[in-house]
Amino acid sequence: MDGALIAAIERDLAGRRVVITDHTGGAGYAVEYELCFDRRGLLTSRTKRDLERGVGVGV
Repeated sequence: MDGALIAAIERDLAGRRVVITDHTGGAGYAVEYELCFDRRGLLTSRTKRDLERGVGVGV
């Protein structure tokens, strides 16, 4: 949207981890989602972190 960053995706193939940073919540507000997988590709954990408040919630 007008050159603004909407989301960023960081992949760690060796660590079997993906981090998605969502910037759609407004100016300066971001939420980070961390997804971890086992070697078979099955989801083992997911975490949602509010970067503005520094609060993390494991799901």
